[in-house]
Amino acid sequence: MMCLKDGTTQTLRPKLWEAEAATEAHNDLLMSVTIEVNEILEEVAKNPPQPHLELSLILFQSRYMLAWTSPMRGLTPDDDPIEIAKAFRLRRDDPDYPVSEEEE
Repeated sequence: MMCLKDGTTQTLRPKLWEAEAATEAHNDLLMSVTIEVNEILEEVAKNPPQPHLELSLILFQSRYMLAWTSPMRGLTPDDDPIEIAKAFRLRRDDPDYPVSEEEE
C-alpha cells in the first residue's frame, strides 16, 4: 500500500505517547497498556513482509488500522472512501463501511 509520508492526517507513526506520571485522564492502567502496545508495535515493525515497507497507522473515517506502507504518493484522505475501503479490504459487514450514493 502506498501512502503519504508521516505528518499527514492519513499515515501516522505507530507509537503512542507515554506519560511520565498518571493523571485522571491517563491513569496507571492506561500507562501500562500504552507501554505494552508500544512494545508490541516495535516488535512487529522489525519484521516487514518486504524491506521497503514501514508499519503505519492509517486513519480512515475516524478509525485506525495498522498497515504496511511505502512512504510515497498513494491514497489520501481525499480519495473516494469506497476505493480506500476496497484497497484495505475492509470488512463490508462493518456498520461504518462506506456506501455509494446509489446504495443509500
